[in-house]
Amino acid sequence: MRPESRAQAAAALRASRADRERVIDLLKAAFVQGRLDRDEFDARIGQAVASRTYGELAAVTADIPAELIG
Repeated sequence: MRPESRAQAAAALRASRADRERVIDLLKAAFVQGRLDRDEFDARIGQAVASRTYGELAAVTADIPAELIG
């Protein structure tokens, strides 16, 4: 399997509730640090809750550094 195919397959895997909660925690940290305004925060929380795959969750946080959560 090519690396691109592997990445696409991983992105299509279903995300769990715990995965969505981790993304929400990351969004909260970004909001507290001023990286997101209230409207962007609310929109991304809605996207995270509606996300069903790892790929969808990754898109919600693509521009936020992962190291915000310790």
